[in-house]
Amino acid sequence: MKAFGLAATWMLLVAVLAGCASSEITQRRSYSAQDRLPRPGRIIVYDIRATATDIPASAAITGHYSLPETPQTAQEIKVGRQLGAQVAQGLVRKILDMGMPAQRAGSGPPAQLGDVLITGQFITIKEGDRANRVIIGF
Repeated sequence: MKAFGLAATWMLLVAVLAGCASSEITQRRSYSAQDRLPRPGRIIVYDIRATATDIPASAAITGHYSLPETPQTAQEIKVGRQLGAQVAQGLVRKILDMGMPAQRAGSGPPAQLGDVLITGQFITIKEGDRANRVIIGF
């Protein structure tokens, strides 16, 4: 038992010393206005997806969230898709206001090299208590 305590003490000491090890920066690079990323040809905004079935299997988020306990009603799906379209339209307006080229997906030619694609998904929409929403809004 003494050997175990001595070994644990040594392992703790080694861990503490390793945590105190210094690091050295061998290369630095400063950012300047000349290092700007090239402007995208277009920014294409897709409607925000409202249901798990709207999300393609290749999406990064697939499998990282749980499905709702109760399935969405047809009305909830319709409202979610309408909200997704409104969010996408709002993003396009904001991006255009910033002086960048933006459009909704499907309203122009297909994406090309140099274009930026914006996609998104609503994971959950919980209406909650109206009084809490008002309080949080303030």
